[in-house]
Parts: sequence; C-alpha cells; structure tokens
Amino acid sequence: FGVFVVNAFDTYEAASVLKFTRLGLAALCDHYALPSTDAYKALKSNYQNMDWRTRPLTDAMIDYACHDVHFLIHLRKLLIRDLTRGELWLE
Repeated sequence: FGVFVVNAFDTYEAASVLKFTRLGLAALCDHYALPSTDAYKALKSNYQNMDWRTRPLTDAMIDYACHDVHFLIHLRKLLIRDLTRGELWLE
C-alpha cells in the first residue's frame, strides 16, 4: 500500500518494559488514574473482542473506538515520562 509508519508507540510494550503486571489499555488508564465512564465500560464489554475487519462499522463500534483511543496521547506522555526517569537503568 505504500504506507510507512513513523514514530509509532506501543503502550503494551512500554508497560512491559516498566514491569507492569497488567498491560492492557484499560489497565494502563486505571494505573494512571485516567477517568472512565460506565458508558465506556458497557461499550468495552460488547466491542473489545469484536472482529474489527467487519464493514461497515456500526455507530456503536465507532463510538467505542473513539473512547478507546481518547487517552492514547496522554498515556504516551505518561509512559515516556516513566521510561525516562532513570530507575530502569539502575538495575
């Protein structure tokens, strides 16, 4: 397709390097005390394990995806902060 991805950041891998016991997106949001809503929790229970290749996406699937990525930029900043603190390199 001619697509080149640059500056990708994998929150799962970052959490793994930080030795978090729970590595998923929801767990990271909990770890950093980022807010969640009952609506998001309900959407997550319905759509987290959906086959996302299915097209067209429903409005509810799009709503879930929007909720799911809402905190990614903030999480990236928090994870990079923790990765660069230096404690990792003292071991």
